Amino acid sequence: MSQIILGQVQFILIMLCCGMGTIAGYDVLRLFRWLVPHAGLAVLLEDLLYWSAGAIPVFYLFFLFHDGEIRWYGIVSILLGIFLYEYGLS
Repeated sequence: MSQIILGQVQFILIMLCCGMGTIAGYDVLRLFRWLVPHAGLAVLLEDLLYWSAGAIPVFYLFFLFHDGEIRWYGIVSILLGIFLYEYGLS
């Protein structure tokens, strides 16, 4: 295989793992919410902060692999990783 194709396969696998890691972190947040009940506004703020912080590694990977261009297959890989974790491992 050419280096370009190997790089794209690597990118897809890394984005898949990034999606799984992002939703695994959200599972930790859900566990925290289960242990310490929160009001509606606190949940909203926690979600806002979590997903804002969770977007940083995603955009860093896009920047690292594709100079900041957001590719559709990267987004699909992240969503697939979230789906696989949520309905498989979680």
